[in-house]
Amino acid sequence: MSFFFFFFFFFFFFFFFFFLLFNNLLFNYGNFNYIINVICNSVIEIATKLSFTVDIVASAL
Repeated sequence: MSFFFFFFFFFFFFFFFFFLLFNNLLFNYGNFNYIINVICNSVIEIATKLSFTVDIVASAL
């Protein structure tokens, strides 16, 4: 059950990341520097949330 809990959060943040990425690409297509900036910021944000989730799951174990 704890593994299911972990994968649920992992896929949630994974799809949330791609939603933000493609949403920004649609509205800012052609602005390459902005896209790269959004990708980097999203990766950092998702990595922070994912590490926080791993801490929660590890403490729940």
